[in-house]
Amino acid sequence: MSYLRMYREDYVKENELEHLYLNHTEKFVTYMEEQGLGDRIFDIGPEQLRQSVAEYSKRGSIKTINTMNNHLNAIRNFFVYLHKKGKSDNIFNQITDYDEFKKQIAEENKLRPSKSKGYFDSDQIGELLDYFNSGTPSKYANMTMMNFYFKINLLIPAKKKVIANLKVCDFSDKFDKVEVNGIVIKLPRALSNDIKNAITKLNRAINKQELFFSLFFQSNSYAETVFNTPFYYALKETGYTLGKRKKASFPVEPIRNTGIVNMYNNGTELDVISRIAGITLLSLEKLLKDLNIAFENKWDEKINREICRVDYYQRI
Repeated sequence: MSYLRMYREDYVKENELEHLYLNHTEKFVTYMEEQGLGDRIFDIGPEQLRQSVAEYSKRGSIKTINTMNNHLNAIRNFFVYLHKKGKSDNIFNQITDYDEFKKQIAEENKLRPSKSKGYFDSDQIGELLDYFNSGTPSKYANMTMMNFYFKINLLIPAKKKVIANLKVCDFSDKFDKVEVNGIVIKLPRALSNDIKNAITKLNRAINKQELFFSLFFQSNSYAETVFNTPFYYALKETGYTLGKRKKASFPVEPIRNTGIVNMYNNGTELDVISRIAGITLLSLEKLLKDLNIAFENKWDEKINREICRVDYYQRI
């Protein structure tokens, strides 16, 4: 174990940290070890900060300015700790103009501003998946329920009412498949295993007519809106810009929108998305327009590709 990793473990033990700090300091330590600097902490400086952002931008986990800021803020908090313990200089004190420093890094890596678009960027989805997959018990209630809702709705972008009202009987006995909008969807093995383990921990008989997500709901009255509060805290833990809100609540509809946008961007035909989403083609096209997703040109490409596939194309 490198000195840097050992100090990070102490940092984690001695502080009650949000997932944002756990995740990004782990990334930074891993990258420093890859660069041979795990035991050469005093050789780490502002240039290594710049390189770390660039590396994780290449790996796809930093695509927006907001995520870059989260990465740097977590590392800064870590180095404040190291400096107090006498283990390192605070390398952020070596940066004369921090705002300009961040601006340059953002420009060098072509990072996008974070905007409210009605769906999530790939790096924010990655942050949320890291959070739900971390195995660290959440200090907030209903995160097991939110974990399953997030992943299922991301995979199967059906309406909130449909997902929230799934019953145990909609899942296969092994919880490796689920039927949504009349279509049987195979679940990833890791998610299937997590569901089985969570149900085992309930340590009670399960009625197949029970609402699936209500099994993991810790309160009195289960409804479609119960996901908004844990989702707010999941976003907060991962450093998402929430803005000013009167209460701890965030709508889950952008999860579905994200699933739809990513399916479309990956080349899935509109009729396929329409079927699994449970909406008409006309409604789907309107949704994509509302989310500022251009699809007219893609239709041209798809139509021309299909025309080229007919047997007699080369003879015309």
